[in-house]
Amino acid sequence: MAEQQFEDMEAFLRVAKYTLVKFTDMNSEMKEEAMDICITAVEKYPNDAEKCTQMIKDQMDKKFGAPWHVVVGKGFSYEITYEVSSWQAAAMDDSMPFQSGGIKEVVYENTYITDPEGYGPNTKFERHKVQAVLKQVLKERIEKQKYDPVKGAQISKQLSDDLREKVKALGYDRYKLVIQVTVGQKQGQAMRIISRCLWDTQSDNFASEYYENESMYCVCQVYGLYYE
Repeated sequence: MAEQQFEDMEAFLRVAKYTLVKFTDMNSEMKEEAMDICITAVEKYPNDAEKCTQMIKDQMDKKFGAPWHVVVGKGFSYEITYEVSSWQAAAMDDSMPFQSGGIKEVVYENTYITDPEGYGPNTKFERHKVQAVLKQVLKERIEKQKYDPVKGAQISKQLSDDLREKVKALGYDRYKLVIQVTVGQKQGQAMRIISRCLWDTQSDNFASEYYENESMYCVCQVYGLYYE
């Protein structure tokens, strides 16, 4: 086997002595820099996990942008969600072992429930309830608005986000929501919006509402598609 040469043997020995990466989805450059930060902090504060954690967080925030979450300790398990390309778990030495070697996978069992009523009362998408939400939100958000072609896209997105949250609050947890918002200027023109869907008429449904003031109009459509 060819002898491998290391330009910085001291740095190599530090990594070989301390670091065992359990899991990471960082790119190689970020991974190396993150491990250098961790090793430096552990060497500086070998008996103080709180200061070690704070040092790693400060350096990661400075190097890669805030916020970073850092956990240092012994013999613990963990279950987290994280942003892609920003997660790394490592055992620094025998005195700081991780009990878990990765992210715990959530396994779901079959419920054998094939319709929304199986999850209890008021879980089926009901048009009149969604219609009431549409009327309320449109009146609150559009009544005093004036048409602005620059802000039109932003208004549509805000309306869509508001409607999604309020419709979800009705308890339709087993439904995928598709929300379409159309905003335009009133100039005496005629307009017709038509849609066609392929779905289960026993469980899927939709609601739509129209609102206008002196300068603009808004058409909102909410589609609820049940998924098992």
